[in-house]
Amino acid sequence: MALWGIDEALHNPIGVAAVKGVLTRFHGPTVNYVNAELMARDRGLKVVRSIHSEPADYPHLVRVRLVTDAAAIEIAGVLFHERDPRIVELGEYQLEFQPKGRLLLVRNRDVPGVVGKIGTALGDAGVNIAEIHLSRRAGSHEALAVVRLDQDVPAAVLDGLRKLPEVKRVDLVDVGKL
Repeated sequence: MALWGIDEALHNPIGVAAVKGVLTRFHGPTVNYVNAELMARDRGLKVVRSIHSEPADYPHLVRVRLVTDAAAIEIAGVLFHERDPRIVELGEYQLEFQPKGRLLLVRNRDVPGVVGKIGTALGDAGVNIAEIHLSRRAGSHEALAVVRLDQDVPAAVLDGLRKLPEVKRVDLVDVGKL
């Protein structure tokens, strides 16, 4: 985890919250702010924090990087106006969206028509798009769409999106409410 422009008093609480967030995904509600770091240590997880005094692209930035034997993922977020959290990086993609609600993440080849196909598939199923955020990975022909939805997506629609030749990966994440 790396922090930029964060008050020193918040370094440890942010670190604990990040560890809790990761472990909760795998271990459910047994993880809390008191036991999160102990659970991480008991599972052989190494938590590394770095504090940066130089400015980042945003005045207060938190970046979390998870590394396993199989893969690595990085996510960065900021808090605007002390109450408006935003994800500003997801993997190698720079984009900005609120981490709330039902999010459809579509990684695809960056070619014309993909957004239309996604919209048509969702619309035909009666699923409304509340927001869509797009990003192109620098130096490549890959893109990411983060689509906030008002309804659940039927499994058949997800399967149909996954079968599109332009689509590399589709994930549905329910972040809940802020």
